[in-house]
Amino acid sequence: MTVAEIGLGSAVIGGALEADPLAAIADLGRSVMQRRRDFLGAAFTAAAVGLPLAYDHEAVVATLKAAEAGGRVDPAEVTTVRQLTETFRSVDERMGDGHGLTTVTAYLTDTVAPMLTTRFPSTAVRSEAFGAAQLTCLIGWKHHDLGREGAAQRYYLLGYQLACEADPNGHAAWMRALTHQALDLGHPHSCPELAEAALHRASGKVDRQTEPLLLVTCARAYGADGQGAKAARALLAAEEP
Repeated sequence: MTVAEIGLGSAVIGGALEADPLAAIADLGRSVMQRRRDFLGAAFTAAAVGLPLAYDHEAVVATLKAAEAGGRVDPAEVTTVRQLTETFRSVDERMGDGHGLTTVTAYLTDTVAPMLTTRFPSTAVRSEAFGAAQLTCLIGWKHHDLGREGAAQRYYLLGYQLACEADPNGHAAWMRALTHQALDLGHPHSCPELAEAALHRASGKVDRQTEPLLLVTCARAYGADGQGAKAARALLAAEEP
């Protein structure tokens, strides 16, 4: 029996992110598929916006390594997951309104999460597999489309944790998503710090299209926080060739 099944949910507890993100996938997945109202109707939590700033990635890596089961992942299986993720994303772009939410959640819960608990033939394959962060954030976006901002936030945070496993330098996009959600809902606290951290971690490690997006996010966060001069500088930097 899981925490979610006794009605407590797989919550962000004690000011920290999930100690075991793969166990959280199972708990959240059951909450979605069983249509638990306490989860689907959960409110956005302003206090959780800054959690990535103090995230202890190494502790979670140790937990995941210790929990690895038998068997090995076939790289072809990882490729299939990524292809299906792109298919799900394409369908979402056409349909919107949370279309296929239960199907995508079931795929993450029943197929992808068990794959992530097995052994990987190389570090590169492990990183590719944890690219499932994109699928997790797609589920968050579907909840957002349905007006379930608390559920969306939980999946965005979970996606951030998986993204850290995929690429320690490549998870800035998820910090950006968390920043924009908080700003959209009128909670600017911690947003400038979160946007700055995303920009710092991505600087020099992302393509020319991504860094200006992060600068615009910084500008929006500064503006919402009343830091007009810093917002203007960030916008100017985003416009530089």
